[in-house]
Amino acid sequence: MNLTQCHSKINDSTGNYLEFNHCIVEDDKSENNEDVKPNLLKKEYSSKSRKKSRSSYMCRKCRAHGQLLPVKNHRRNCPFKLCPCPLCTVVSHGREIVARQIRLYRNQKDISKRSPQSPHCRRCRNHGEHNAWKGHKKKCRHSNCPCKLCLLITMRKTNEKSYSNENHYFFYCIVLL
Repeated sequence: MNLTQCHSKINDSTGNYLEFNHCIVEDDKSENNEDVKPNLLKKEYSSKSRKKSRSSYMCRKCRAHGQLLPVKNHRRNCPFKLCPCPLCTVVSHGREIVARQIRLYRNQKDISKRSPQSPHCRRCRNHGEHNAWKGHKKKCRHSNCPCKLCLLITMRKTNEKSYSNENHYFFYCIVLL
């Protein structure tokens, strides 16, 4: 397996060029000169990881650059910690949103006691109500609420969609290169 450091320019939908520094994981097929195809986000499993009931989380910035590194004890030493590429920018923005949400939810938890551990509507929780999530989406009173807390939920969803779209676009363009 080889890691190749690459620098690519990709034309986005507005006609501008986006520049990426990324790594491509390649498999050496054999000793004869067969085509080597990029295998992005290759996972290797050990017998230990199969026994775990919950998989470990991987660094999203490293994943955006084609590497799979576990988050645990990694953030301080991440090679893409200060990477300015669009994917890493979206990941950083998402982390900021999640940190704000957690800070606000901890304050809410102190004010009101938790309901049962079943999934519940986050927007209703922001307004002190506890409604089960299932079958509630279409009739939620706070679905279009412009308050600061509900805006964070909207921002987080939008950020996740943009990360997903950027990621798909990025990998699609690399495969075409």
